[in-house]
Amino acid sequence: MNITIYTQILSGNMGEGWQDNNAAADALAAYTEATWREDLAELIAEGHEIEMEIDVQKDTGGYCHDLGVWADTNEMVERVNSLLTDEQVIWERFCCSDDAAEYMSEE
Repeated sequence: MNITIYTQILSGNMGEGWQDNNAAADALAAYTEATWREDLAELIAEGHEIEMEIDVQKDTGGYCHDLGVWADTNEMVERVNSLLTDEQVIWERFCCSDDAAEYMSEE
């Protein structure tokens, strides 16, 4: 079964404290994808194909699209949603991670 996951990151919503908000947004996208791939390891092991689109909008702030999950059945959509780490939790973990440290301002 093919499963598609979509979310959006706006670099203008990254807040202050970054050397380069665009680069930090790209790093957050990579961190998010890695986290979700770990979350979905059991589905991948079952042979499901996972496609993730994390749309990073550079130099843009404001409203982001909500997380979207598409699959052949509602049951699979619910299963995927139950396995994925919440985006707010990912944000909090990212900000404390080595992945984010190189993008933080020295000030």
